[in-house]
Amino acid sequence: MYQADLFTPYIAHIEELTGKKYADQDAQMQAAFHVLSDHIRSSTMIIADGGAPSNEGRGYVLRKIIRRAALFAQKLSDKNIFPELSKTVVKELGDIYPALKTNAETIYKILESEISKFAANLVRGQAMLEKYFVEHASTKKVSGEQAFKLYDTYGFPLELLHVMAQEKVFTVED
Repeated sequence: MYQADLFTPYIAHIEELTGKKYADQDAQMQAAFHVLSDHIRSSTMIIADGGAPSNEGRGYVLRKIIRRAALFAQKLSDKNIFPELSKTVVKELGDIYPALKTNAETIYKILESEISKFAANLVRGQAMLEKYFVEHASTKKVSGEQAFKLYDTYGFPLELLHVMAQEKVFTVED
């Protein structure tokens, strides 16, 4: 599906921004290309339609999409590449959806701001989780208490905890 004409401009832009060739990556790294390609389209369209990241409704969905993309973008680059990808969406779909061109600057700024705010939580949460993975390698489980602590105390989203745990073949207790 991601080799269709619909996604090739996004994958090409990710290659350009990261210096990594999609075809040369393993399945896990190709998945990062897929997530970014998909998530940049949806988040850009939501923002162009007047949505904004928040803690409820469609804003909550948008925030989750952006944060999940931030996690996968970090696998490919140390730079905040996600907002830059919005320019490809505007270029590819702006003639069909004029709101993209009209709101291009706002889209970029919202994406940049949301990821910048989330970056500190992401780095801190990942470090704590990596340490936890090492300490609990024998059980391969993240306790409900640890999951709640990461979320409640450090603002680390449970959705991202599940993604990271799955990559390490850990289960998360609810």
